[in-house]
Amino acid sequence: MSEPADPVRLGRELAARHGADLVDVDETRTLLQVAESPRVDDWTLRSALVRFAQPEPDLSSAILESVRRTQAALDPMARELLRHGVVTDRRLASTAEGGLAPVVDPLDDVRVADLARVVRALLDGDHAAAPVVEAYDAALEATGAEPLSAVERAAIPLLAVLLDLDELADVLAEWASTTAPAGPPVADAKRLGRSAFDRLGELGVARETRERPPGRRPPVRNRR
Repeated sequence: MSEPADPVRLGRELAARHGADLVDVDETRTLLQVAESPRVDDWTLRSALVRFAQPEPDLSSAILESVRRTQAALDPMARELLRHGVVTDRRLASTAEGGLAPVVDPLDDVRVADLARVVRALLDGDHAAAPVVEAYDAALEATGAEPLSAVERAAIPLLAVLLDLDELADVLAEWASTTAPAGPPVADAKRLGRSAFDRLGELGVARETRERPPGRRPPVRNRR
């Protein structure tokens, strides 16, 4: 029987894994560029959504809106986040004992990407972020590493949105890369698209407003 995940243990183990040595992040492959990062056969989320839009235009458009909303919220934070690059694990998982499993899909990325993965995949929602972050920070300080900044802390729930979109990107790229794709993965797109949309709403990230094109006036109704 598996042990329940322990936020404090996970935070400490993640800090030990990341260590004090930082790495340079390839800005074309970071989670922050979820829509443009290449996947199977160099398909990206954006290019796969173009193909997905042929059978599912409304769903594709809704997902792209979530991408733009998340990027707009994160863009002011990106410079600070990219200062703290480490070897992350795109398939981060836990062991039966409740600790972190060995890295299976390494990627040089911002360190808070892994913190978002812990909260999203191994714990029960964003309310569990605080003890993970505090344990991670305490362990970093014990080794002399720079603790998390306020910007990094604020970015964690937004990165959880990107993780929904990142998972969807892999699914859509796999589908789009086939020469004669079968039915589009609508169920996965709806599930992950809805999760991203709901998270953005909970975080208070504003929806896009559609402005009338310049020079266009509202139609004049007939007066009687």
